[in-house]
Amino acid sequence: QAFDSQPIVVAGKKEGSGKKFTWIGDDLYHKIASYADVICIEADGSKRLPAKFPGEEEPVVYPDADQICVVFGLSALGQKMKDACHRYLLADQIAEADEIIDESIAAQILQKGYLERMRAQYPDAETILVLNQADDDCLRERAVKLANLAGEDAKILSLKKEFEKIANFIEQK
Repeated sequence: QAFDSQPIVVAGKKEGSGKKFTWIGDDLYHKIASYADVICIEADGSKRLPAKFPGEEEPVVYPDADQICVVFGLSALGQKMKDACHRYLLADQIAEADEIIDESIAAQILQKGYLERMRAQYPDAETILVLNQADDDCLRERAVKLANLAGEDAKILSLKKEFEKIANFIEQK
């Protein structure tokens, strides 16, 4: 019914206090997938930190995925690994816990943790690097440097600014 009346449908199971959604399960996913034109799945949470180094079984991606977006929060730059990178201990060959994340470290986290692995596991899917939180000129410049070091044509954006545009548009209506 939701697909008949809404342009965007969000599906998830409430967890704990009800403030967090979790995976709906494979059965329900397959049941509703045929109703959707586009399905976006958040496959690898980072415990509200801007960066993450994934475990062996992460992220969980469906084999028929057309596109995989690897998202990195630029607010991790300038912070210690232990403060800004979820599962930083898994990246101990890249940087120590108290080491400051710069563009070079971030590029290695992204390449070794996600980009190389996703492209090897899902060769038919387009893998895109998304650098978020480019909220000012300085962070945008650092994002360009990070993308170059990673050897990627990254999408650089500020979701904060995009949400502000949407809010302003709604207020004007």
